[in-house]
This record gives sequence, C-alpha cells and structure tokens, in this order.
Amino acid sequence: MRQTRMIEERLSALYRQGKIPGNVHRSLGQEGCAVGSAYAMEHGDIFAPLIRNLGTVFVRGGTPRQIFAQFLARATGPTRGRDINIHYG
Repeated sequence: MRQTRMIEERLSALYRQGKIPGNVHRSLGQEGCAVGSAYAMEHGDIFAPLIRNLGTVFVRGGTPRQIFAQFLARATGPTRGRDINIHYG
C-alpha cells in the first residue's frame, strides 16, 4: 500500500508538470482495497486493472518501472506506449 501511495504521488507531480499525457486517477485512501483483493486471488486468476487499481498490479508482479513507462507513454510500457495510462494490465 505504501508503494502504491508513493508511486501515485510521483505520478501526480509528473502530471502537474505536464509530463504525463491523459489523466492520473489516484486511489488515495483506497489502496487497501486493491491490495487486499489482489491477495485474495489465486494463482492463474485473471484481473483487468483500471484506474485506482495500481496496488493490484504491484501485488501481481508489476514493477514501478513498468508503471512509469506506461504513464509516460514509453515503448517499454506494458502496452508499448499506445494506450496511455488507463489500461495498463
């Protein structure tokens, strides 16, 4: 949950600087919902993260590097920079 909060704070700062296209939807105060539900999943379960599910992505193996690449529309992101920051699963 702490990692989610720290990453989202940095993403918000980058958004205010105009470095992130699109929007940043924070899960401020709701980090536990995403993290807790991810821990309830079993191996092989599929999830489709949207806004405010960043904690789920981290629990299921996503890295901060992948998230920043996605939000900054880089080719090294999960969707290769094509889907901006709403759909990054």
